[in-house]
Amino acid sequence: MVDVMGNLAFGLLFALPAWFVWNDRASVVFVAFAAVAALFLDINLEPCSG
Repeated sequence: MVDVMGNLAFGLLFALPAWFVWNDRASVVFVAFAAVAALFLDINLEPCSG
Protein backbone atom coordinates (compact mmCIF):
# COMPACT_ATOMS: atom_id res chain seq x y z
CA MET A 1 0.00 0.00 0.00
CA VAL A 2 1.23 3.46 -0.87
CA ASP A 3 1.77 5.89 1.98
CA VAL A 4 0.05 9.10 0.84
CA MET A 5 0.32 11.04 4.08
CA GLY A 6 3.52 12.82 3.03
CA ASN A 7 2.02 14.06 -0.23
CA LEU A 8 -1.18 15.09 1.52
CA ALA A 9 0.74 16.93 4.25
CA PHE A 10 2.81 18.92 1.75
CA GLY A 11 -0.25 19.71 -0.34
CA LEU A 12 -2.05 21.07 2.71
CA LEU A 13 1.07 22.91 3.84
CA PHE A 14 1.32 24.74 0.52
CA ALA A 15 -2.42 25.49 0.56
CA LEU A 16 -2.35 26.87 4.11
CA PRO A 17 -1.98 30.56 3.09
CA ALA A 18 -5.36 30.32 1.34
CA TRP A 19 -7.01 30.24 4.78
CA PHE A 20 -5.62 33.70 5.51
CA VAL A 21 -5.95 35.33 2.09
CA TRP A 22 -9.39 34.34 0.77
CA ASN A 23 -12.84 34.24 2.29
CA ASP A 24 -14.22 31.05 3.84
CA ARG A 25 -15.80 29.34 0.84
CA ALA A 26 -12.98 30.03 -1.61
CA SER A 27 -10.33 28.86 0.84
CA VAL A 28 -12.19 25.61 1.60
CA VAL A 29 -12.57 24.86 -2.11
CA PHE A 30 -8.92 25.63 -2.80
CA VAL A 31 -7.63 23.53 0.09
CA ALA A 32 -9.84 20.61 -0.96
CA PHE A 33 -8.56 20.92 -4.53
CA ALA A 34 -4.95 21.06 -3.31
CA ALA A 35 -5.46 17.95 -1.17
CA VAL A 36 -6.88 16.00 -4.10
CA ALA A 37 -4.19 17.28 -6.46
CA ALA A 38 -1.48 16.24 -4.00
CA LEU A 39 -2.77 12.67 -4.15
CA PHE A 40 -2.42 12.58 -7.94
CA LEU A 41 1.35 12.28 -7.51
CA ASP A 42 0.91 8.64 -6.47
CA ILE A 43 -1.10 7.57 -9.49
CA ASN A 44 0.86 5.15 -11.62
CA LEU A 45 0.23 5.93 -15.27
CA GLU A 46 2.02 2.89 -16.66
CA PRO A 47 -0.19 0.16 -18.08
CA CYS A 48 -0.43 -3.06 -16.13
CA SER A 49 1.44 -5.98 -17.63
CA GLY A 50 -0.27 -9.28 -17.60
